[in-house]
Amino acid sequence: MERMKDLKKVFKKEPIAFIPEYVKDKGSLTKVITKDLEVFYFNNRLNTVLKEMAKNHLVDINVVKKYIGDILGGSRVLPLFFDAENILVPIKVRKPINSNDSCYGYINLDYLKLDEKKNQILIDNKLEINVTQRIETIKEYIKKAEIIKEGYINTPFISLNERNTYELINRPVTKLDMAILRHELLNIKKLLLKLKNKKDRK
Repeated sequence: MERMKDLKKVFKKEPIAFIPEYVKDKGSLTKVITKDLEVFYFNNRLNTVLKEMAKNHLVDINVVKKYIGDILGGSRVLPLFFDAENILVPIKVRKPINSNDSCYGYINLDYLKLDEKKNQILIDNKLEINVTQRIETIKEYIKKAEIIKEGYINTPFISLNERNTYELINRPVTKLDMAILRHELLNIKKLLLKLKNKKDRK
């Protein structure tokens, strides 16, 4: 069982899935799966772990949820977006035990595959995760996550093509543009902090 202070070490291993689980005599835990398919268990609720993940990316998770809700339309279940490589799809993985219980896990869009025959999802085509909702519903969540990713990649704010940027000068700024601009500024801040830390260690 990992402690909260170990989260930063796990974040360096690039988490790609966050799954809520209930373990007898231990209560609600969060299973974190990394890019190398290492599995870590934390004695913390899913929302707490996700908030720490957001902080690790210098992002306010409540602001992220608001922006995505504005872009995709009001919905209780939405993808999470920390940066272009960390767009998480909500997947219902269990039935809630009580009203405060998390029943949705979050899987990185780039590592999520569907097994329609078994009504399961696959992480990186290897690790099987059982789900408690229709595959068609999961496909809808995936589409929403893809909209966020496509908007991020195609935004003029991160384009290196100066000519295209000037051509788009008169285009109205959308909420997605503003959300992505904010994320880009936060990514720059994150990079500067890393450079400062390296300099301080010398």
